Amino acid sequence: MTTYEILNLIIQCVTTVFVGGGLIYAGKQASLRVKTHNDNHEWNRRIATQNALSDFNNSVNLNEIQKQFNFLNSKR
Repeated sequence: MTTYEILNLIIQCVTTVFVGGGLIYAGKQASLRVKTHNDNHEWNRRIATQNALSDFNNSVNLNEIQKQFNFLNSKR
């Protein structure tokens, strides 16, 4: 083997290590992105639920609905 071939092999090995490391890093970043997306979705769902409950409680008189439909004593 010549010096040129040895240097070429070393460069290929270093390149392979860097590409492998990059793929591992990209996989971890993708996993982190999925986790962050799921956390944001859960947070937005909770906020939307709180807003919907707040709007419902402020706009509807529950006593009037109970008088009309008697839903608290319903068996169905």
